[in-house]
Amino acid sequence: MLVFVAWSATMSGQVDNDFWFVAPEVTAQHGDTPILLRFASFDAPASIVVDMPANPDYAPYNLTLDANSALSVDLTDSLSWYENWPADIVSGKGIHITSSANIAAYYEVSRINNPDIFALKCGNALGTSFHLPFQNFTGNGYAASTAGFDVVATQDNTTLTIVPSQALVGHVAGVPFSVVLPFAGSTYCARAVNTSALAHPTGTSIVSDRPVAVTLHDDSADRKSVV
Repeated sequence: MLVFVAWSATMSGQVDNDFWFVAPEVTAQHGDTPILLRFASFDAPASIVVDMPANPDYAPYNLTLDANSALSVDLTDSLSWYENWPADIVSGKGIHITSSANIAAYYEVSRINNPDIFALKCGNALGTSFHLPFQNFTGNGYAASTAGFDVVATQDNTTLTIVPSQALVGHVAGVPFSVVLPFAGSTYCARAVNTSALAHPTGTSIVSDRPVAVTLHDDSADRKSVV
C-alpha cells in the first residue's frame, strides 16, 4: 500500500499527453539491454504516437491503450536508433510522444545488474536555462561509462550555449561554446573526458533560445572510486 501511495504521488508530477526525451548511451560493458518504453493510462483510453521527428527514416509507433492499463514497447532490437551517441555530435535521436489522453511514461534500462528508469517529465522537463547537478564522490566503473548529459530540441533552429564546469569531449572547462540543433528532435551528446569523480560536469550551465529537455546520466558508478 505504501508503495502504491508513493507511486501515485510521483506520477502526479509527470502526467500529460506530450513528452520529449533523449536516451543516454549506456555502456554495453556493464549491460545495456533490454530497453523498454512503458506507458500507463488513467480514466480514459489513449491513442499514443511515438515518433522521432528529426529522423526521416523512423517509422512511428501507433499504440492503443485501454483506460487504467499499462503497455510496454521493447526497443532493444533497434537500440542504436535511440541511444544518443557519439559525444560532441548533433544527431536526430529525440523521442516525441503524444497521446489523445493523459498518460505516464518512462524509459527503462531493464538490465538485472545495471538497471535504471528515466521518468518522462512532460512539460516539467522543458526549459531554457539549466544548471546541472552531478555527484562527485565516486567515478565510473568502465572506460565507456563517463558521466554526461544529452539535450533534445523541441523546436527547429534551437541554439544552445554551454559553459562546462569541467572538460567535456571536444571542449575545455570554463569556455562557453554554442551548438545549433536544426530540427525539433535534434539532439546533442556531451561527455566528461574521463571516469574520475572530479571530472563530472557538476554545475555546467546550458542556456537555450527555445525550450529543450536535458537528460543526465552517470553510468555504472564505482563505489571503490573516489578520485
